[in-house]
Amino acid sequence: MRMNFTFRMAAALLLLLPLACTSKGSTVDQPAPAPAPKKQTVAPAAAPASFAVDSFHYDEVSHYKRVQITIHLSVDAPVVKSACADNVNSWMDSQLPLNGKMPVTRQTAQQIASSMFQNLKKEIKKQEREGADFNSEDSAYFEHDVSMKMVCANPRFVTYRCESYYDLNSYNHGDEGLECVTFSVKDGKRWGWNLFTREGKKKLTRLFKPGLKKYFGVKTDGELYEHLMGGLPLPATAPYLTDKGVGFIYQTYEIAPFCDGSPEFVVPFDKLQDLLSPEAKELINR
Repeated sequence: MRMNFTFRMAAALLLLLPLACTSKGSTVDQPAPAPAPKKQTVAPAAAPASFAVDSFHYDEVSHYKRVQITIHLSVDAPVVKSACADNVNSWMDSQLPLNGKMPVTRQTAQQIASSMFQNLKKEIKKQEREGADFNSEDSAYFEHDVSMKMVCANPRFVTYRCESYYDLNSYNHGDEGLECVTFSVKDGKRWGWNLFTREGKKKLTRLFKPGLKKYFGVKTDGELYEHLMGGLPLPATAPYLTDKGVGFIYQTYEIAPFCDGSPEFVVPFDKLQDLLSPEAKELINR
């Protein structure tokens, strides 16, 4: 699942409420309500010399009738010209409402947010025509966060992490989307399930238990299965590369309840050598 991002349900719901601009009272350091699920902290990566980035953060806070709208946009935008940078930019564009019509840069951040505002405002008006009354809400609150940060970088590949969080207080809880994507620095090739041979892909889930036990903080198979809602299929979201192994992500509700968040873990390279494709081995080991 590409998170389809446009972000799973978040992207569908993403077109639900408005935003505003920094000049209307945004504060970069303003705290936002914490999502309910458990989340992992991922340290930013230092870009290799061949792949420089501009790191920026953009916030907007405003109101529409009695609805408070908050947006947080945090991005590591490539500032080099290369096939890898082009593909990273295309992927970033696809995660936001403009869908490729505008590159994601420090200079375009406000325009992107304004476009999101207009789309959300249209959706509010549609809901009002269907009977919603936003004038009577005393504390309606909408938040949409998007973070696209580089979390692994070396001369061979870069990996980006895209997190989205959507919250409208008329729902029981917010909705999250999470995806990590790896690109080859040399030619910009995007890596995911193509890291593995066809037969190797079939054998992956037998290696997942140690990582999932660490994520859930348990030691036995029995304790692990207490967290799971059923079996253990391959994740819908494609895997990605780290410096130590291959990472896997399950979206919320995919294998565990909402309170357990999006289970994620890394399987070390030495456990995967027989499952990787020849091209993946070359990328990892060169």
